[in-house]
Amino acid sequence: MNIYYQRHDWQFASFSIESLNKHIGDELVVPSVHTERKLLIVLLIFTISSSGCFGTQNANQISKVENKKTINTCKSVDKPGYYELRSNITNGGGTGISESCIKILSGGVVLDGNGHTISGRGNSHTTGIQVSTSKVNSGVKIQNLSVTNWHNGVEFRQTMTANIENVEASSNVFGISVENASQVRIKSNTIQNNTIGIRVDDGIDQIEIGNNSLSNNRINIL
Repeated sequence: MNIYYQRHDWQFASFSIESLNKHIGDELVVPSVHTERKLLIVLLIFTISSSGCFGTQNANQISKVENKKTINTCKSVDKPGYYELRSNITNGGGTGISESCIKILSGGVVLDGNGHTISGRGNSHTTGIQVSTSKVNSGVKIQNLSVTNWHNGVEFRQTMTANIENVEASSNVFGISVENASQVRIKSNTIQNNTIGIRVDDGIDQIEIGNNSLSNNRINIL
C-alpha cells in the first residue's frame, strides 16, 4: 500500500519526522520539514500512474527517441527534452563556489545519467544538479546517475513536479533536497554517507517517498 498526504486548510491528524525515520524504505509519504503541521492523510491502495497526479507537462511523457540530446560536461538546460549523460563528470567539472554543474531551467525535461557519476570537489554551496523552473505546468525527472561530494547532490529549488528515481547520492551535505514544488516522487534511490539524506520543504502538496535505501546519513529525512 502506498500512503500519500494532501494538505488542506482544514487540518487534523499529525505525526513527526522522528516517527517516519522508523519506517525508512516503506512506501509512505513524508510530511513537511520541521513538521508539527497537521495533515490530512489520504490512503491510496493503487499506484499513481506517471500520467496521473504527477504532472501535466510531465517529464515521463517525453519520447526518448524524438527528443534525445546528450550531455558530456556541466551546462544549463533551458529547453524541454530527453537528455542523456554520456560520460562521468569529475572534479566538479569546473563548477565554481555557489554554482551548479547541471542547471535545469525548463520543464518537460528528463535527465538520464545512464549510470554515470557527477562528482564534485566538496566545495561549499556547490550543487551537482539544480532544477529551477516555473511551477506552472512543468515537470522534471532525474534518473540513473550518481552524485557525490557536493554541498547539494540533487536540488529542486522550484518546479511543479519533481521525480527522482534510481539516483545514488553519497558524501554530500544534502543528498536530495526539494522545495517549492507541488508534487514530489522520490523512489528507488540509494542515499548514503550524507549529512542529511533527504530534505523536503513544508510547502509541498503531495509527496511520495518509497523503496529508497538510506544508510550512514547523519539525518535520514528532514
